[in-house]
Amino acid sequence: MVAGCLVAVLVGDRLALHLEKGILIGVALLLAVANLIFTWVIRAFKNRQTESCGVRPLVISQTLVDLFALSCVSYVLGGIELPVLVLFLGEIIIVTLFCHRKVSLLITLVAACFAALPLLLEHRGVIPPLSLFGSPYQESLIADPRFAGAYMTFLLLAFLFFWYLVSEITVSLRLRELQLQRAHEKLLLLDREKTRATLLATHELKAPLAAISSYVYTLRDGYCGELPEQARQVVERIGKRADMLVKKIFDIILLSNLKTQVVKNERFKVFELNGFLAQELAEARELAAQHEIQVVDRLATQPVYYICGIREQLHTLMSNLLRNAITYSRPGGRVEVSLEGRRDRVTVVVRDHGIGIPREKIERIFDEHFRTNDAARHNPDGTGLGLPIVREIARLHHALVRVRIPDDGGSEFRVTFRRQTQPQAEGAPDGKDSDH
Repeated sequence: MVAGCLVAVLVGDRLALHLEKGILIGVALLLAVANLIFTWVIRAFKNRQTESCGVRPLVISQTLVDLFALSCVSYVLGGIELPVLVLFLGEIIIVTLFCHRKVSLLITLVAACFAALPLLLEHRGVIPPLSLFGSPYQESLIADPRFAGAYMTFLLLAFLFFWYLVSEITVSLRLRELQLQRAHEKLLLLDREKTRATLLATHELKAPLAAISSYVYTLRDGYCGELPEQARQVVERIGKRADMLVKKIFDIILLSNLKTQVVKNERFKVFELNGFLAQELAEARELAAQHEIQVVDRLATQPVYYICGIREQLHTLMSNLLRNAITYSRPGGRVEVSLEGRRDRVTVVVRDHGIGIPREKIERIFDEHFRTNDAARHNPDGTGLGLPIVREIARLHHALVRVRIPDDGGSEFRVTFRRQTQPQAEGAPDGKDSDH
């Protein structure tokens, strides 16, 4: 509205309109000062983390100032000659959204009084009548008390009707919001119960499966006597399946712990990302050699970057990404790892030339236990929990995980961290939580 008042002063001069510039400039100054004060108070509320109820008196105060300013602008612009009164409805909407229904009704009545005040004062001769276009309707309203009374009554009823519509919509929205909040709380409770039941079940299964694996390998290695070749193959398959179940149980427990984990700031440390990745690649090359995959790193020619995080968790994140890239590559393929720095961010890029991911399935690959048909055929031993674990670790580190499907096949995973410039600093990273 400050800009509107100043524009009205400038336009009035060019169009040769006889506007009360002093009133418009005074209103602009009043609103500018009020906005500065309100902005300062709101920042103070945020810094002290005050509850939202402390903001309502501020909204009411600002609304009253705006209503007074609108009344002055309405008077200067000729009352009914321009649709300035419509701006009062915006103030009614704001106060109805933020305040109790009775309070918003009171403010609506005050708004009607402010809207009718210039006409009433002109009718009583307290202030001189102002008209931009010399409209006969304006003169009739001022001169005839019947017209003035009918106009003010209509104005009041129109404001009350508009308030009623907005308040009913607001009540409906608040009721819907409350229902959604309760439904969300129920879903969170069910998810916690599901996680608890899963953890209990997996913990109970972990020990028996570990015992089965131990007995199986005892039989396989001949500690209970030599086995026929066919029996030995059966024992090998049993051991392999038991190992798969143990791995899946450990992944379930890890994922559940990550979902419920509250990370303390002192656990975050600043460390060099390049050296960390070099260690991860050295471990990954052992697995890559078994699959006849070449691991190519482009770290030597890149600047040194630092990030802040929990090294053990980031080791799990990187090992999962590298293991996936190697496992789902074809023999003779290659996996490329590089870094991309941009301002205060650094991105780890893991690129493979393997079987790829169907574009229509990209949104689901971070879902628990989800695997594409091609992935299941290529690697039947997968658990479908590696990428969900990557997502949760990235969330705890306020990192962003993205997936890109190159045109020449394969897949590219990009993990973006907040870049650190002071290696000696410690503490949790800033920023908002981000998902894939």
